[in-house]
Amino acid sequence: MLNSSTIRNIVTVSAISLVVSACGSGGDTGGAGSSDMSLSAGPDVCFNAVADQIGSDAKVSEITSMFSAGPDVDSSASEPAGTMTVCTAYYQNPDDPRKLLSISYVPALGEFTDPADVEVSVSGDAADFNLEDYLVPLSEVKAGALSAVFDANEAQLADKYSAYAWTGVQLADPGTFNDEFALRIAYEGRLKSNDVKDDGYAMVALDGTTVTDNNLFD
Repeated sequence: MLNSSTIRNIVTVSAISLVVSACGSGGDTGGAGSSDMSLSAGPDVCFNAVADQIGSDAKVSEITSMFSAGPDVDSSASEPAGTMTVCTAYYQNPDDPRKLLSISYVPALGEFTDPADVEVSVSGDAADFNLEDYLVPLSEVKAGALSAVFDANEAQLADKYSAYAWTGVQLADPGTFNDEFALRIAYEGRLKSNDVKDDGYAMVALDGTTVTDNNLFD
């Protein structure tokens, strides 16, 4: 199993480094504009941006996108609901298929970091680890179809919450919580009954429509 915490730490460092180095450079940053990178563009907005960077045929291990819940749900939120705050991807190094690279979108710059090497740590016998077991072609991940899952739960969410927002769409690799690749979707909301902040999630197959584990309303 990949050690996700190690990977995320590396990606975070890469993103911070790019921000620091770009602060004094000025000029046009290029890449996707931050106004295009929001949930209003679809649940696959990060996935599409990643595909533009590495190609839809690239094999990926994990993609994580997170969105602001907005101040009506989260009093600490500084961005409107649906604003993308995180978009990271871990994918097979085309020059060395034994290894992973990472990229991370920097909203302040409107572009991705340069690819960074990822140190993979595993549990169990390291000699038995095969990276191919933790990779899937990006073209097989139908995150855009999640719109139907969102829509199917709108009425129940509106009945339970005074305000709510979808806050996460993630491609999760096989590991502790799922035996196969899956899409994890998450939301946050304010309960009508007591105004307490609540959350929920569901696991969806790569087709983007088949819900395999529904914890949206527990």
